[in-house]
Amino acid sequence: RTHGKDNPHHNHDPTDSASGPSATTTTTTNNTNPPPQSRMLSNQRTPEATLFIRNIPDATKEPEIRSLFESYGVDTGNRILGITLNANRGFCFVDFDGPAAVNAIVAEAQRSLVKDERTGRKIESSFMVHGRVLEVDQKIKTLQAGGGAKES
Repeated sequence: RTHGKDNPHHNHDPTDSASGPSATTTTTTNNTNPPPQSRMLSNQRTPEATLFIRNIPDATKEPEIRSLFESYGVDTGNRILGITLNANRGFCFVDFDGPAAVNAIVAEAQRSLVKDERTGRKIESSFMVHGRVLEVDQKIKTLQAGGGAKES
């Protein structure tokens, strides 16, 4: 007996695939849970591979943030996993798949920062949006051992 006799049962596959879209509906429901500006899974964020950016103007859009930082990821072999932009609150997180890009970006932010000698005001940097200097740092500067409770 050959498997050729099973071929007539192959016609039942359209019925089987009809039940497939119901599984897709569940996936669509899960996609509505995370905020639309967050295009990553929550378990992917690691502090040493995350930029914390402050002083972001309200009008800033995600593509502007991506264009500022993506080339550093390419240069270091890292890619952006997600951008969480809260422009109305003046901050943003950019998550990479490794810390090398974050280290390079923070170093460049410090190297390129120009302050007004008289007022100390930040007037120029490699990282500017809408004429405003962005404050770029690693999400946390030191990793603390222990449970992470904040006592101070």
